Amino acid sequence: MKNKWISYSLLLLLLMFGAFYMYGTLRSPRKPKTPTPEYVQPNPPFTHEANMVIGRGKDTLKTLEIEIVDDEYGITRGLMFRKKMEENRGMLFIFPDVQMRSFWMRNTIIPLDIIFVGEDQRIVTIQRNTKPFSETSIPSSAPAKYVLEVNAGLAERYGLQIGDRLDWTLLN
Repeated sequence: MKNKWISYSLLLLLLMFGAFYMYGTLRSPRKPKTPTPEYVQPNPPFTHEANMVIGRGKDTLKTLEIEIVDDEYGITRGLMFRKKMEENRGMLFIFPDVQMRSFWMRNTIIPLDIIFVGEDQRIVTIQRNTKPFSETSIPSSAPAKYVLEVNAGLAERYGLQIGDRLDWTLLN
């Protein structure tokens, strides 16, 4: 008799707990999740992975310290959430194939020059002074295997042109 009473009491407590839990969850409105992933760092650090020389003929137009991105996550994220980037730095995207490319500036705080580069490592398109946070497509005008993102205005300051060559050396 005593065991039945304990069993009924535990069952009643469980039912009451379940009822209160359900009431609390259904009653309180849930806030929608923001589209920005929670795991994103607010200002990701720069990782110096290679040195790049941009040249025309035998002349060097600009040297840069670059990060290299060659995986899907890195390509999707790019320079998003960076608050600043030093003048002599950039990010090089390396794709597995050559095709028409298109980028956007979603969650990108700093204005950029986006430089599309063919398989021969020559510039095929320069998109200058892109607008931060824009989701408008920024396309290449020719097929590209590589894309270089640098601070806006760099292409103009150093006179970069279609046909200029990019060469980089990995640090590791």
